[in-house]
Amino acid sequence: MFAQTYKNILPMGIRKRNGNISYEKLFLESFQWNSKLKIMKSKIILMMLFGLTINMAYSQNKKKQIEILNNRVDSLNSILVLERNTYIQKEIESVNQLSTLQKQLESLNTSLTKSKEELSKKEIELKNSNQELMNKLMEIKVLESQVNELNGKLEQFSLNSKIEIIDAPSFSISNSEIIKITDSKMIDPCPIDEMMLHEDGICVKNVTKITYFRKGNAIRFFACVGYAFLGRRTSIGHSGFVLAEYKNSKWIFIDFLQVQYDKNDAESLEIQNQYILGINSFAYEGTYDFHIGGGDHSSGTYIVGFIDDKISLLLEELSGENNGLGGGGYDKPLIAWYYNYKPLPSNNQVFNLERKFYNLDKPVKKKILKYNPKSMKFE
Repeated sequence: MFAQTYKNILPMGIRKRNGNISYEKLFLESFQWNSKLKIMKSKIILMMLFGLTINMAYSQNKKKQIEILNNRVDSLNSILVLERNTYIQKEIESVNQLSTLQKQLESLNTSLTKSKEELSKKEIELKNSNQELMNKLMEIKVLESQVNELNGKLEQFSLNSKIEIIDAPSFSISNSEIIKITDSKMIDPCPIDEMMLHEDGICVKNVTKITYFRKGNAIRFFACVGYAFLGRRTSIGHSGFVLAEYKNSKWIFIDFLQVQYDKNDAESLEIQNQYILGINSFAYEGTYDFHIGGGDHSSGTYIVGFIDDKISLLLEELSGENNGLGGGGYDKPLIAWYYNYKPLPSNNQVFNLERKFYNLDKPVKKKILKYNPKSMKFE
């Protein structure tokens, strides 16, 4: 029965394969199989335990990884939040800057508009100022023309004003100052040749004549400065004539003329007379003596003056005489002649000059001399 029972518990495969095997053998095989089965179960359990252990280890590793990943995610989230906050902050700053720039741009546009308006106003003002300036310039030009016209009339009035001889004013010029003027104008007034050098000649300067006069509102003077080179046997004469006007508290030079006498052994010019020759004309009449040998001598007459502020040698003529003694004790005829001059007042700009010629035991001869503006002489 036991054998029958055991037989029933064998696996179906064994029962079919070992239908003729004894039960003891079957039992042994069944026991061996059960042992193998247990071993297998043990292996399976061990494998399951190993798998579970591995699974648990993997789960723990996975958990750590998940924690690491979570930490990384948290770090990334923190970085992302920080970046986002930074971006938001920068965006806010950009917006603020943009707003500030827009305000500045609006302010600049407003200033530009105002500046353009001011520039437009300034251009209009400048245009008006330019027009005013042009008007002022035109007014100045008109005034200058009027001033020039008045100056011309004043000059003409001055030219047409009669010369009035006056006494020396309080601001009269000194002789040294007059000589200083003529020194700067004279050309070699005291020439020295070999003969004069050996005779120890000297150069003498002196103011021969000075006359002050009023012409319109102006005060002027006309002066003659004589230069004489004096030696034992000879003398050479020069004269310098100066015309000047007192302006702005000083004497202003107008014109100058140097007159040289052509005769050797001639003394310096001596002023014999002065007279007005017209509205703007004045002259000195002077003479100089020179010896011609044998006791004879002669003289020259110079009339030097200015007409319309220009000084010129108006007339030059010779006179002469002898003492009736010739060389070697022989007598010769007494001869003498000379001239006399007198202006003839008239309405002319320059008066005519009457010349009288006197000769010993002969009738007086008269001649009217007229001024020639081309030669600037009386002829």
